[in-house]
Amino acid sequence: MSNIFTLSSGLAEEDRFTGSLNYLIDTYPHIGQAMCDHLLISAGLEKATFIRSTDHPQGTMEDRPDFLLECDGIDIVCEHKINSPLGKRQLERYLALQRSKPFMVALISNGICDVPKAAIDHERYIRPLNSDIAHFSWQSLYPLIQGDGNRLISDFLEYMRSLSMKPIACDSWQGLFDHSDVAEAFGHHWQEVKGYFKNEGATCRLDPSKLAIQIGQPNNWLHLIYVFVSPNAEPRHEGVDGPYLGARLYINNAKFPDYAFQGLDQTFEYGEHQVFTRTRVGVAGWNKDLALVSDYYTSLDEMLTTNSDVLKRNLKEFAVAVYEHASKSVQGV
Repeated sequence: MSNIFTLSSGLAEEDRFTGSLNYLIDTYPHIGQAMCDHLLISAGLEKATFIRSTDHPQGTMEDRPDFLLECDGIDIVCEHKINSPLGKRQLERYLALQRSKPFMVALISNGICDVPKAAIDHERYIRPLNSDIAHFSWQSLYPLIQGDGNRLISDFLEYMRSLSMKPIACDSWQGLFDHSDVAEAFGHHWQEVKGYFKNEGATCRLDPSKLAIQIGQPNNWLHLIYVFVSPNAEPRHEGVDGPYLGARLYINNAKFPDYAFQGLDQTFEYGEHQVFTRTRVGVAGWNKDLALVSDYYTSLDEMLTTNSDVLKRNLKEFAVAVYEHASKSVQGV
């Protein structure tokens, strides 16, 4: 069956989503009230009665926010991000808008954005107080879209899942991306990955976030395998919904200028899991000699478990499957 929210519109992704959300709230105002309650209470403020939402409310020629939640006594100006960073001084400009009614500014993203300190410290900026990231997430708002058996709401939730807005299914790991203590606990589960690749002669180093591991030079041609967990894929991956367990492969282009991969941009299976691959053409931001050649994604929800030994094994099996697939696919090295 077709889904009205996923039909091609010619709009940019964030604009299409914002317009769709506005339509949904206009049809079911209880969703607008639930969003306002969540944003305000999470920021330590009192609830306010929701009145209406507006898609791209009036601002200035240069500064027009994505969305407005109008409430009794206060408005919430929302900036929506889907797989994209903030623009230059974007939040600071919205915080400086002149409005006749008191307002707050909230950033909502399906990934993790770097929020400038000037915005964080502003009295009008709101953020969840119980989170280690300085903005709201679409994953935290996903459960608020409720309507038993309602086709329109079901389609919108499917649309959100396609945009990597679904929260982690395993309750014990739901704070993985916004609570450092949960990320720290997760970081211990890379042990079997480290053990396997150190035996292959590679160097292994955890990212400070504990959400990724760098596997350096596991063989003579592969410079780096970067294995990570993420709420979203950049760019968006059509094959699998987030959250993700992923990997990126980097080759030293100066040493191996004639490399080529065969069999990417497809799926492969290992065990009961399906992995989506795609060719990437890019340069590592930290070294112009390193080429980003491919990435791999699978469902993180299928990997997460409260059984520590099983989770360690799941992470290792994915990393090994990626390594073996790449080794079979490369030519000219």
